[in-house]
Amino acid sequence: MSKQRKRFGQGYSFEKIFAYFMVGCVVGVVYETILAYVRHGILQPHVGLIYGPFNPVYGIGFSLFYILLGKNNDKRNGYLTYLYCCLIGGVTEYSISYFEQLFFHTLAWDYSDLFLNIQGRTTIPFMLFWGLGGYVLLKWVYPYLSTWIERIPYHFGKKVTTFLFVFILFDSVISFAAVYRQTERDDGVPATNLVEELLDYYFPNSVMNDIFQNVKVVSK
Repeated sequence: MSKQRKRFGQGYSFEKIFAYFMVGCVVGVVYETILAYVRHGILQPHVGLIYGPFNPVYGIGFSLFYILLGKNNDKRNGYLTYLYCCLIGGVTEYSISYFEQLFFHTLAWDYSDLFLNIQGRTTIPFMLFWGLGGYVLLKWVYPYLSTWIERIPYHFGKKVTTFLFVFILFDSVISFAAVYRQTERDDGVPATNLVEELLDYYFPNSVMNDIFQNVKVVSK
């Protein structure tokens, strides 16, 4: 009897969750860039990491859609899917904003001047857009993307996933460290070790402000 060929990302797997995370990261940058251009007439990429066109806020949101709603996606009423996606998106956006301010003393967005905002961290209209995005992802994109992922050759898919995961992890660590060090510099804290000196050299405020043009430092 011949061995059954392994399928990459079969079923409810880490590989598939990570694939949705990556899709969300890239889609988020495209969406935010278009939104900024429509609202302000400025072509300004809204990235969340130093290297690459990635916005982890949307990556986390997309992966949570799949983790929390993917299993019963084909059986659930469409209105419930939309409502759940609104809530997941709003809670995700609010939570990330809260913890960003708590740990890094920065804000990547502030909706205080927008209609029906919730402490400036999210808004009801944006939650409705999260719901629409989640609905489209789960009801229209999910079935085709899931099938396509499982068609990727097993060993190739494993290698690509491992490479991208390590890269995103490295990118996140560098980005978070550079942002934290920037807030220290703004508070007049000098570098006290080699890592901080390297961060000051490679990621001074001029570089950080150019990459994260929408991020502002807030008081502790």
